Amino acid sequence: MINEKEHISHLIRTFIEEIIHPYRELNVQMSEQWMQAGRDGFDYNGVIHGLLHLKKAAEELARDSDKTDVQPEQQALFNKCVTLFITAVEQQIQTLRTLGYQAAQTIGAAAQEQDQSQRYLASMSKNLTALKQSLKK
Repeated sequence: MINEKEHISHLIRTFIEEIIHPYRELNVQMSEQWMQAGRDGFDYNGVIHGLLHLKKAAEELARDSDKTDVQPEQQALFNKCVTLFITAVEQQIQTLRTLGYQAAQTIGAAAQEQDQSQRYLASMSKNLTALKQSLKK
């Protein structure tokens, strides 16, 4: 039988390998595409589709994690990380929709939304690190 520490370790690995790594790859591709195509030629729908897929995967992982035998504090911290990720992705999706459907909007406003998304991700990363550290104790 798998112990609690192995359960949470598996959840963290799954979150990183199946959600965070693909998210980073998508962001690299998005940046490269933005540099090559510019705002007018950017594939907003393709990127939004990729983000929605990652959001759905994160939501499924959170639901699955509720079924595992993990300490409540660790469960809460893991769920907070997933929630922060989902919030950041939702913010990015909204930003891309804004840019895609309202091209006349200033880049400054979109940059502020993107900055907020990055703050959610930074907070998620901090909480994920804290969760990993709690496992080492």
